[in-house]
Amino acid sequence: MRKLSLGLFAILFYSLYLGTVFAQSEKVTISFVPKPNQTNRLTNTQEINLVHTWEGNVPDNSAALESQKVLVKIITEMIYQSGPIDAEGHLEVEATIEKMTADITVNGKPHPEADEAAKAAGAKVKAIFDGSGKMIEAKTSSGMGNELEQLMQTWKSSFGTFPSGQIGVGDSILISTINFLPISMISETPTKIPGISKAKLVVLDKEADSRIANFELLNEASLIKTDEIELSMGKVTYNLDIKMTGGGKLQFNLDKCMVKESESSMNISGKITFQLKNSKLVLPYLTLKGNTKTTYMGTN
Repeated sequence: MRKLSLGLFAILFYSLYLGTVFAQSEKVTISFVPKPNQTNRLTNTQEINLVHTWEGNVPDNSAALESQKVLVKIITEMIYQSGPIDAEGHLEVEATIEKMTADITVNGKPHPEADEAAKAAGAKVKAIFDGSGKMIEAKTSSGMGNELEQLMQTWKSSFGTFPSGQIGVGDSILISTINFLPISMISETPTKIPGISKAKLVVLDKEADSRIANFELLNEASLIKTDEIELSMGKVTYNLDIKMTGGGKLQFNLDKCMVKESESSMNISGKITFQLKNSKLVLPYLTLKGNTKTTYMGTN
């Protein structure tokens, strides 16, 4: 069985806001870049329930092609610290994983990859933003491998084209997202599923010294991909077609530029077909069914 990498299931969504403003009403400014000289904490819980089922031309009594039910629950506690605006108008933000715990099972049996979660504690990503809110530099702490590199690439993509603008109640923004799913048959690392979430501003509330923007979310993600993998029978071409749909709610603190609370869920449906090179043999195909649930709680 291929390795199920933890990846960064638990911390990617928060970093993935790319907005496109549309519609008109009384306006408020939305900015996802932290305020200067601010410390924010974020606790994320990511749950994944994914069933891999072999169908089609499946040999009788083939233990190698048994169905897999993968359950993942990862809890990550992070701290975001921003410094002052420097002489060039730049802002440095550092994100640190304070604690990560994981529970991963495959067909009810604990998976050893869960034990790797605790090693993520202390991992850091630093990012520098210019005066317009665009990320101009990002780097990770050394020795953390591919998983922290995923977070750095996520930050770069999310803030690289961050827009300016305002929205009002009834308006919406588009949120560019990246979702990671464990599909061990085709990859040892999580498969990246790009998506879009439409966030509609439904209510503006006042809470203590802050304004809270309440959004309703409509989520979708999909990936169609063709690639090759090396199996014991030889080189195999696979075709992946996967879709994710769902919704949720998001509360965002406008004055502190941070997520207050968020909950989102998505259903998963997909299929992977396989073709052995230079062969007419009809191979079994793999269906994917499941769901994800993601929650965030922010404090400062």
